[in-house]
Amino acid sequence: MFSKFQYNLKVPEESGTETENTSPFATYREFVGDRHKITPVEKQDLLKQLSIRNKPVVWVCLEEEDHDPGRFWLKLVSSVRKFVPNSGEALLDGLVDHHTQPLFSSLKKIIDVVQQNDILLVLENFNYIQATSWWQSTLESISNQKLPFQWIGFDYHLPEIDLEQNLDSEALSPLLIWDVFWFDWLKSKKAFATKEFINKFEQLGLLSFTTEDYSIPIHVWSQLIDRKKITNELKEQTTLQSELLSWLFSNDEWLEGIRILIQSKEFEKAGDILEKNGAGWLEQGFEPLEMLFWLRELPSVLLESRPVLCWLAAQACKEMNLKFLMSFYINHAENSLTSLTRFSRNQDQWLQIEINEDGLKIGAILEKLNLLKN
Repeated sequence: MFSKFQYNLKVPEESGTETENTSPFATYREFVGDRHKITPVEKQDLLKQLSIRNKPVVWVCLEEEDHDPGRFWLKLVSSVRKFVPNSGEALLDGLVDHHTQPLFSSLKKIIDVVQQNDILLVLENFNYIQATSWWQSTLESISNQKLPFQWIGFDYHLPEIDLEQNLDSEALSPLLIWDVFWFDWLKSKKAFATKEFINKFEQLGLLSFTTEDYSIPIHVWSQLIDRKKITNELKEQTTLQSELLSWLFSNDEWLEGIRILIQSKEFEKAGDILEKNGAGWLEQGFEPLEMLFWLRELPSVLLESRPVLCWLAAQACKEMNLKFLMSFYINHAENSLTSLTRFSRNQDQWLQIEINEDGLKIGAILEKLNLLKN
């Protein structure tokens, strides 16, 4: 099951030792501690330099939603944990939602972990967080305390090329509706007829990652297209996205389907899928921090009002030893269940109330919540 969350935490492989730089721009050392604008091709040069760095590199591909501090720090901790398992526990335990900016005392602990392990942090699409007040205050605190913190931020200036000259305008519509190119689906829409197409994107440096099944373009690639030339009504765009959604679910790409639903503001449907499948995913070894991330992609008012979703969040928190957050979600679940007492005459009736379409009863979910407390 593909996960854009994991892709956003993509870490370049380490191999060998550093060699002489042949890049057309400065060495990565000269980039540290600042923001830069580079071309897609220069990004590949930077990746080559970092791939032979004999010390850890954490590469985070930011999204527009990462301007929310809690979302950003959760992703950063998850990426650091690829090198230092279980780090950042205090920081995570204080993040009650995507909008929370943690105390600097907990931020300092993860910064210390980064420094002690000589980790270089690379933030792609840095423009999404550069001007935020929480990032500026974080850098100010780091500077005031003279903490060694190695980071590189970059975003893109695009090459001057006529991409439309190389593409059939009819093939562009399916490409523009989503940020992952699913080859089989695009072929069914006659948008990916030849291998030369993907090769062209690669030559221009417009792809971040490619497998046999999908490719992920850099997010600014569509700026090379004049959308006014594409005669594609909003209704057609909606239809295409609906067809992609059905295709994803039929191929068990649940997380991508959830992403589309959330982007389309279909939060209830996304919550239904997580409620139905979340427990099974955790039992199969799904990373609990990622489960918490996807649950928090839902609006807090929805997550905290649905007992099963709160139980899933609490279960994920228990697996990570996040005691405060576990209690936080248990309390919300219990409060939601207690609010249903007005629909029953006594406690026995209350415990038999079904809270979802699968027939889950209040008594059963209370047992699950009590097991977490023990």
